[in-house]
Amino acid sequence: MRSNSQTPAVKSQNVKTSHPLFFRHALPDSAGSRPGGVLLAGMAAVCGVVLCAPAPALASSAGYLQAQQSGASDATTLNMRGISRYKQGDFQGAIEDFTRALQLNPSQADVYVNRGVARRQAGDLAGAIADYTKAIEIQPRNAGAHYSRGNVRAVKGDYQEAIADFTRALELNPELAEAYYGRGLCRRRLGDNPGAFADYTQALALQPNNALAYHNRGVVRAVQGDHQGALTDYTQAIQIDPKDAGVYLNRGRSRFALGDKRGAIEDYEESLQRNGNNSQAWFFRGSALADLRKYQEAIASYDRALQVNADWGNVNPADARTNRALARLKQGDNQGAIEDYNQALQLNPGDAGAYYYRGVARASLGDKKGALEDFQKAGELYQKQGNAGEYQKVMQAIKTLQE
Repeated sequence: MRSNSQTPAVKSQNVKTSHPLFFRHALPDSAGSRPGGVLLAGMAAVCGVVLCAPAPALASSAGYLQAQQSGASDATTLNMRGISRYKQGDFQGAIEDFTRALQLNPSQADVYVNRGVARRQAGDLAGAIADYTKAIEIQPRNAGAHYSRGNVRAVKGDYQEAIADFTRALELNPELAEAYYGRGLCRRRLGDNPGAFADYTQALALQPNNALAYHNRGVVRAVQGDHQGALTDYTQAIQIDPKDAGVYLNRGRSRFALGDKRGAIEDYEESLQRNGNNSQAWFFRGSALADLRKYQEAIASYDRALQVNADWGNVNPADARTNRALARLKQGDNQGAIEDYNQALQLNPGDAGAYYYRGVARASLGDKKGALEDFQKAGELYQKQGNAGEYQKVMQAIKTLQE
């Protein structure tokens, strides 16, 4: 997505054009949906409470303590020990105990749920779904099993099936805030922003301190163009959980959209204090600085984004190079801009704007032949894209250069 703010074109001694200079931006990410994470942020903690432990008195009994140290023989004790192992992070040991408990008593729906949770944490998504399904066969009205299966289906990207599970869980237990939240995430993934908004709102009615629900509802509002509403939700999320780097990043993007570029930079820097290895935050900080004409600082921020090269989200890394090139053009560093455009076009050879501005830089260095080649390529691409306005501007630049 391109910034609404546009600055005058770079002028060269050979080319006169009103072609706008722009810095690229992108839509916000859902909280907890960035690369390397799971779709349902905080899901492990949610799943953890699904583990169905026996009464606390039993868990502290001498028999249970002995079971931790030696072989366990009854299903209840094996289930208890499995829960203990799970809480200690020994997921494989927990799975083994739950499996033995089920061999002794295969009608325990809760133990199937427990093993499903452990399998999920061990990365066995298919096994987890199979266990939740078995629990549902034994106890069709087990809301927790439907909810947990929905979680895993969401992680797998089976959003429609996940929505069906969350919906069934809510039919059985309308107070299950986590199911509203999970269904909201899936609806957002499928592009159903009104449905996602309604689910996040209902989750917040049941759990007013759910920072992720505020964060994700803010994302929906931003995508729908309600940046003021998004700002309110992001701020509420920060008040609840000020450690979340992602919410500062998204609030910064809404502040930028509202014209508060300095406030946006403050938020990007707050985000980077919490996670300095986030290329998105460095990228957006650079874009805001460039819009404030602080080109040297913007270049340094783009440099950092490319050095970190991690967690780009929905930003194309090629855009960091094209944006840095534009800032270099504004600084008069035509050769540096050309080098950036060369690399950007290797990553994204269909970027008409990159060809155009590389042509501007080449013209400024007296390379008329190279500039014409770039302008002609830009014109071809704009024509293929059906972008008549940009095509005409490029044709005018060619005419001016040939005079």
